[in-house]
Amino acid sequence: MLGKVLLIAPYKGLATLAARMARRRRDLDVTVRTADLAAAAPLLDWAHGKGFDLIISRGGTAELLEAGGTLPVVEIPVSGYDLFRLTSFIKDYSGRVSLIGFPNVCAGVATFSEYLNVEIPYTVVHCPDDVAEAIRRARDDGRMIIGDTVTVRLAEDAGLKGLLITSGPESVSLAFDIAANLLRGIQRTRERQEIVEYSLHALGRETVLLDGDGAQVPLLQSPPLAGSHARWRDLLVPVFAAHRTLPEGPYTLRNGVLSDAPDPQAVLAPLRSGRRFLLFHGADVVGDRATRLHLTHTPPTALGQLTADRHHLSHAAERARELLRAPGPLALVGEPGTGRTRMLRAIQTALHGPETALLLGIEIRHTSREALRQTLDALAATAGRLVAITGVEILKRVDQVQLARDLENYGQGVVLMFAAAPADLAAQGRLAPELVRLVQDRRIDLPAVGDDARIFEATALYHLMEANARHGKHLRGFSPAAIDALRRRRWPNNYADLAAFVDRLVHDSFDDARLIDEIPDPPSPDVSKQDKSDFTVDLTLPLHEIEARVIARVLEEERGNRSAAAARLGIGRSTIWRKLQGDA
Repeated sequence: MLGKVLLIAPYKGLATLAARMARRRRDLDVTVRTADLAAAAPLLDWAHGKGFDLIISRGGTAELLEAGGTLPVVEIPVSGYDLFRLTSFIKDYSGRVSLIGFPNVCAGVATFSEYLNVEIPYTVVHCPDDVAEAIRRARDDGRMIIGDTVTVRLAEDAGLKGLLITSGPESVSLAFDIAANLLRGIQRTRERQEIVEYSLHALGRETVLLDGDGAQVPLLQSPPLAGSHARWRDLLVPVFAAHRTLPEGPYTLRNGVLSDAPDPQAVLAPLRSGRRFLLFHGADVVGDRATRLHLTHTPPTALGQLTADRHHLSHAAERARELLRAPGPLALVGEPGTGRTRMLRAIQTALHGPETALLLGIEIRHTSREALRQTLDALAATAGRLVAITGVEILKRVDQVQLARDLENYGQGVVLMFAAAPADLAAQGRLAPELVRLVQDRRIDLPAVGDDARIFEATALYHLMEANARHGKHLRGFSPAAIDALRRRRWPNNYADLAAFVDRLVHDSFDDARLIDEIPDPPSPDVSKQDKSDFTVDLTLPLHEIEARVIARVLEEERGNRSAAAARLGIGRSTIWRKLQGDA
């Protein structure tokens, strides 16, 4: 064994790849840790204490470690293979991209893009200030950002998702080879030093080493391995302080309070997942109310950012930008998993600026007049805050008409949420024509995952690039047959399900340099666990009633997701509701 090596990976995927490759190195004792930039600095003291001989890292993290410690640092290079893979991905991706990088990266990408005859916009940067300005321009232009770990981190700080230029197995293998050669040299130097020190010690304690001019030469001493852990501790304390669980409150609502509240304070009880907040006031219990009120902590999101983050939202973002020029309520139409929360964040930022962090939602849960009263009270108390209302279609017709009249007067900043088109709901008798007329020209549609073949392929490729970086894999893309197989699958939660499936596909892949040409079949249901007698159909009924019962059952199993139910039944989404109403 040549020595102990600490590999500090700036991102998780590189750590996974390095750990996998390190197991095949018999000459190196490799330990892998994940840390980026300043977070990696405390590992220097730990490395000294554990007797590591050398550090491997990448990019800005490697430069910082080399400047701040005494251990030699080997940098994982951005190789031609890495740049070729990146250029090949961008060539097939139909979204708008902007590469931000230092001169060596941009020069390589320019060379490969010319070779592949594809135009890749790029911005050359020389310092973090240049990166921030380039990110701002790319965000305003609705482009997806691609860069190194520093660029992606700064993009995420600005609220924009970035894709990482990843290091492939060739780059990691080269870094291991350089480290092994360096350790061999260090080992030979130490052996010669030990021989000199032993010889000098044998000559006597008073012996000194003189140069040609008779001046004493100080003997080389090995650096102390045991360093102080004070800096490590000092860096961790503020980190833990900043990430403590948020206290429950009470907090004061700046934009007004709900009517009948006994005091102007509300308690925000945080949940551990997703930083969502439930709003309680007085002695009310949210679950017992005719409406459910909730506040969601949301980062600022620009409308142009939607195009860069999710290719399928580009047309919806343009539509929102157009509608927000005039006052009035909006209708946001989209199934679960199509990006409704992202769109709400962008609308909120466009209306109120990036300083607004809490998004108020009203979920109408009962058909009673009390549900309408609570909804109107909440709207009156929001004082201009963006409000997203779901469930208006369950109100009684007279209450829907009353809500439409009120929204005509103070509907600015109100978004009505629908899973189906308002006109379709009206055709089913579930939505008052007054509400339909109010939003028929102010509607933003979010496409379902299978609505557009081109968007579907671009989205699948985007998620593949993300998953490659996350898991340290390098799958090269999808074949046309694989894309077709993906489109034929059922995606009840649309893009959210597609992202999760691609991530699992990459995680489970053994060959990480291939083109995906086969999609695994969905798991077969366990027939033994199904109760075949829990659903029966009376065959003496008219055909339209049998169809309606089957459709209702499938909708129930799909939790009301019309797109998923239509896919199972092999019919259109609008056909479902016509058949439920007894129409042909």
